[in-house]
Amino acid sequence: MRGGILPIAGFAGIVGSIASVVGFSTSNSRPDIPALTSATHTWSDIWLPNQISAEFECNGSVWNPKANSRKGSFETIGTKFNWTLKLDSNDGKLLKEQGKINKVIDINIARNNNNEKIWPIVGGNANETLRVWVYPSKNNLAIEMKFVEVPSMSGNFAYISTRQGSLGTLNCSIDNSLILKTSSGGIIYEQDKQVWNNKVGRISTTRKLDVEISLGACKPKEGGKELECSLKVMSKDLFDWSKKVNSEATITLSQ
Repeated sequence: MRGGILPIAGFAGIVGSIASVVGFSTSNSRPDIPALTSATHTWSDIWLPNQISAEFECNGSVWNPKANSRKGSFETIGTKFNWTLKLDSNDGKLLKEQGKINKVIDINIARNNNNEKIWPIVGGNANETLRVWVYPSKNNLAIEMKFVEVPSMSGNFAYISTRQGSLGTLNCSIDNSLILKTSSGGIIYEQDKQVWNNKVGRISTTRKLDVEISLGACKPKEGGKELECSLKVMSKDLFDWSKKVNSEATITLSQ
């Protein structure tokens, strides 16, 4: 690991949302919905898209161990931070019955120019961490990567190294309304890479990206038999992904 490979360091969703449709009112999570006429409708079915996704552009300085004749150096790069979540008919059933569904999402961070994943960054005797932070005071979503060099062995002796430091930070351009006003910030996603005997032993997700999905604002579709509703996708009390999710749900009404 010497020779420059490492840097020097030291539910209110359904009720509230359908009620926002002009001409409709609700009283519970499986409501009767009075239409613009005197007839009373109930929603009989809900259709969800096969998948939903979100993406941010992120830029920053990241360590490249292959640069500078493989001595390594930091370089400024542009990346895409994104995720895709598949949905099925059972998700629609649960959303109809419970008013919300909870999902776990895997994220992807790749270079803009070739879609190459940027993490993990180094091999050898370096443990690595990747953390996605929400910083309300900075209106920022940041991806921070660090390393800790682990002991190296020589015969019966272990040379303990305390080298640790940053492998880079990426800052993502976001609308400040995506950070919830009640949020105090924190980590929303974390991965660790651990090594044994100079080989990568395990990459694990130590903090998963948990989201809650419910219905957002709805509007009647032509013909009046269906509602088209946006999807609210929230990371607990921290972050609102909804403006980045363009897919919609369709509710079928029946008299």
